[in-house]
Amino acid sequence: MPLSWIFILFGAFLTRYVGYEGVMSIREGNVENSFISQKTYLTVYIDGDYEINGQIVRRVIEEHVDFSHRLNNKFRYSTDYKNTPISIELTDFIKGAEEDVIYDENGEYYLKIVESTGGMPHNHFLKAGTVQSLHNTLYTLNNYVEGAINITFDDNGIFIESPYEAEYMVMATMDVGKLNKNQKEPLKLRSRYVINNQSIVFPKPVIKGVFDVVKKSEILKSDQDAIALKISTSSETKLVKVLGGKGTNNQFKKIELGN
Repeated sequence: MPLSWIFILFGAFLTRYVGYEGVMSIREGNVENSFISQKTYLTVYIDGDYEINGQIVRRVIEEHVDFSHRLNNKFRYSTDYKNTPISIELTDFIKGAEEDVIYDENGEYYLKIVESTGGMPHNHFLKAGTVQSLHNTLYTLNNYVEGAINITFDDNGIFIESPYEAEYMVMATMDVGKLNKNQKEPLKLRSRYVINNQSIVFPKPVIKGVFDVVKKSEILKSDQDAIALKISTSSETKLVKVLGGKGTNNQFKKIELGN
């Protein structure tokens, strides 16, 4: 057999049994050294005060998972850290999920903003008393800032004052209107505003609450699912929900157990 065929077969073997499949996005003129795998993994980092030769030890767990709303999903992983037993167990799988604010009497006030700069909708949560930049446009909630889009709420309703001329369309009726520059006007919920070349929607009133992962409305497309994990040590148990799915690479969610 020719030597070239040996190399070809050897390369095919490596690709089939050792290689990874995924997607790498490279902007023109940039360099990338990472890609998103085609398979879905659950990754957990366990950090603490365990040291070896003066170096803090991190235990890394990375398990390939394939959850589905059509299956009876099961997952359990047991390990230890500094002789402390730790277990991770799946308790729920949510098909089509998102992070949102749910009512809680002890929570903070938030206004949900959905902006679709670049064609993809993104959720933002504007906290009362703060200012937030959305693609270099400032928004505030009960915290007036010169040059920002200032939104206020009280017992009389929700109001908006914009330093830019804008327009809006009420999605339920398709009625259109204009938002006058530097004038305080009632905010139209569930309407698409175009302000400073941004397309934004305020889907619901200001809510007092806390963040949680919930099922997304069936009429809205979702590219992420969620899992609920019960994480236990010998002395404490906590429940954590995380978003994810094929083709996504979200930030880690941090919880603390023990002392």
